[in-house]
Amino acid sequence: MSGLTYQELVDEVNFQRDRLYRRDRSLDRLETENDNLRRGNDDLRKQSSDFSDRLDKETAWRREWQRDYHSKKLDHEQTEQYLCDEEARNQELEDQVQHERKARRELEHELARAKEDNRRWESESRRLQQKIRTLEQQSESSITEEAYKDAIDGWQEAFDRGNEAHEKLRVTERELKRLRATTRDNDQERVPDLLEVPPLALRIRKLEPTEPLQCEVIRGLSTEPAYGRPLNAPNFSPALAASNTPTQSVVLIGHDMRTTPREIEDTGTGWETYRNRRGRRALRNEGDRFRRQYNGF
Repeated sequence: MSGLTYQELVDEVNFQRDRLYRRDRSLDRLETENDNLRRGNDDLRKQSSDFSDRLDKETAWRREWQRDYHSKKLDHEQTEQYLCDEEARNQELEDQVQHERKARRELEHELARAKEDNRRWESESRRLQQKIRTLEQQSESSITEEAYKDAIDGWQEAFDRGNEAHEKLRVTERELKRLRATTRDNDQERVPDLLEVPPLALRIRKLEPTEPLQCEVIRGLSTEPAYGRPLNAPNFSPALAASNTPTQSVVLIGHDMRTTPREIEDTGTGWETYRNRRGRRALRNEGDRFRRQYNGF
C-alpha cells in the first residue's frame, strides 16, 4: 500500500466504507425479516392451538348431540307406537259404543211397544171390569153362570197380561238405564289420559264418537338454531300440563317447528299452540321432517 497515491487510498477507504454500510443495511433487513417470521410463527402456533381447542369442543358437542338425537328419536318412536295402540283401543271402544247405542235404540223401540201393550191391556181390563159391573147390576135371573164365568176369566186374563206387560216394561227401563250409564262411561274412557307417557308427555282431550282425532302441540320458542337447542323444553312440568285448561288439550313438547307453516295461536305465555287436526299422520310427517333435518349426521 505504500506505493498507492493519496487519491487511491481515499477511493479504497470510500469503497470499504460503502461496503460496510451495505452490509449493515443487509443485516438490518435480515433481522427485520427474522423478527417478522418469528411473529408469524407465534401467530401460527396460536391459531393452531385455538383450532385444536375448537376441534375438541366441536367433537364433544357432536358426541353429545348424537346421544341426545338418538335418545329423542327413540322417544319419538315410542310415542308414535303408543299413539298407534291408543288409536286402536279408541276404535275398539268406539265400536263398542256404537253397538251399545244400537242395542239401546232397539230397547227403546221395545219399551215403546211394551208401553203400548200396557195401555191396550189396561183399556181391555177397564172394559171387562165395566162389563162385570154391568152384569152384576142386572138381575140374577137374567145372568147365566157361563156368562159371568166368561167375564171373570176374561178380566183375570186381561189383568195377568197387564201385569206381565208392566213387569216387562220395568225390566226394559232398567236395562235401558244400565245401557245409558255404560255408554256414558265408555264415552269418557275412549281417550285415556296420556300425561304419563315418558317420551313427550302428552294428553288428549275427550272425543265424541263421530269426532276425528284432535290434539294441540305446544312448543317453546328460542332464538338459538334448531340444531343446537334441546328437544325438551326446560320449564315444562306435568303439573302445568295436568291443569284443567279450557280446551282439555294435548301437551306435546318437541323440537322447533317454526320453519313449517302451521295454524298458530298465541297463548300469551311465551309459548305457541298448534292445533293439529290430522292426528297420527301429522305426527308421523313431523317425525320424517325431523329425521331429514338431522340427516347430516
